[in-house]
Amino acid sequence: MFSENKFKTYMIDTKIAKDEITSVYRIGDFVDLCTGPHIAHTGYAKGFKLTKHSGAYWLGDKDNESL
Repeated sequence: MFSENKFKTYMIDTKIAKDEITSVYRIGDFVDLCTGPHIAHTGYAKGFKLTKHSGAYWLGDKDNESL
C-alpha cells in the first residue's frame, strides 16, 4: 500500500516490530499510518485556530529532506 512512499516504508520497516500488528486509517481518499483515530470531519473540532506553522527535516537532521 505504501511502497511508493519512502517515508512511510521507513517507518514501517524501523518502527513496527515484525511480530506487531498495525493498522491504517482512511477518511475519503486520505489513507495513513496512525495510532489514530482521526476524526471523521472537522465539524467535530468545535474550537480550533491555527496560529503558526513550521517546517521540519526528516528525522530531525538538517542534512535530510525538508518535510
